[in-house]
Amino acid sequence: MDIINEMTKIIEFSELLKTENGEVHEELELKEEEIKKLLVDLAQKSNEVFGLHSNLDDQQNGLRSKLMSRDKEIEELKKQIDLSKINHRVALENQIVVQKEDITGLCEFLRDEGYIYEADKGWYKESRTIETQCDFPEPRKETSYSKKRAKMNPTTPQERENNFTAFIHLHYSPVKPSLTRKQAVTPFGDIYKKIKEVSGSDTSSPAFLLKGEYAHWPSKEKMVNLLKQEIIDKYPNFKWDCSAPPKSGYHGCSDTTDNRRFDLKLNK
Repeated sequence: MDIINEMTKIIEFSELLKTENGEVHEELELKEEEIKKLLVDLAQKSNEVFGLHSNLDDQQNGLRSKLMSRDKEIEELKKQIDLSKINHRVALENQIVVQKEDITGLCEFLRDEGYIYEADKGWYKESRTIETQCDFPEPRKETSYSKKRAKMNPTTPQERENNFTAFIHLHYSPVKPSLTRKQAVTPFGDIYKKIKEVSGSDTSSPAFLLKGEYAHWPSKEKMVNLLKQEIIDKYPNFKWDCSAPPKSGYHGCSDTTDNRRFDLKLNK
């Protein structure tokens, strides 16, 4: 009887152990699932951190590139400003030299023609006083004045383009193109008038010449092309529009050079 009781107890204890082991096994499986899930979450977070580092590196590289580009633009603008100042000063000095030569030449011409100068009377010949430039007689023979003009230094095409570029940067500021306007701001005819104003009205002066080896400026066609290229380079996404009349286009019609228009504003 005692043996049977002992066996019964052993069987009951075994069943209890099985039950407890089953519960522990289930708990271990649950823990294992939680660990796997945590490992997946950790991998995702690691990928997110890596992605953030990559984006930060890209942004830093982009900012460095922009800063380097901006530094280059600043240096280029400084060079253009310096070049504009130099060209403007040289142009003014050339005008002064030419005007002095003009005055000296006219004085020599008048003396060659028999005119006399006195401070209280001015230039006169046989009681005829010359009071204005309009009274100067036209030269009828080669004088020392015309000989001096024949000794002017020739200019290169690049020097003429530099003179024009310096003139534009000095007297005009760019205006961003806009579709709300029917046409660009300034016609080339107005720019050409400003060139004449700056150069002086004497079309024989080297400061105004557009043709020949002594020209100070490039041809009108070359000026228009230089302005057009500068606009295209500055605003590559804005389509150049020079339609034929009657529409005439945003940048002016193509029948005359003076009607070409550019987004430039005259400095005050």
